[in-house]
Amino acid sequence: MPMKMTRRRVRHDRFPSPQRTRDRHPAQGSSVPEAGFVNEHFEPLAREAAQAHWGHVNYLASLIHGEAQEREQRRIARRIRLARFPVIKTLDGFQWS
Repeated sequence: MPMKMTRRRVRHDRFPSPQRTRDRHPAQGSSVPEAGFVNEHFEPLAREAAQAHWGHVNYLASLIHGEAQEREQRRIARRIRLARFPVIKTLDGFQWS
């Protein structure tokens, strides 16, 4: 008995048209935080890059480096919070003697 071929239905609302997304901010309606390092620092870093005659690659590298550091700090803070330690201890408060 031959198998019946069925057409797969595609939901067109999953993929918004470019016209609907053209005027929308990239972080709007997504899980990406809008006030990230890049959004807060791209203009001051651009002025610094222009004054110091950085190339485009160095400018973008400094933006990416800052974003990576900020994400790492948020990741550490989130892990400490989720671990639910009763008291956060650091090496600064340790009695070495």
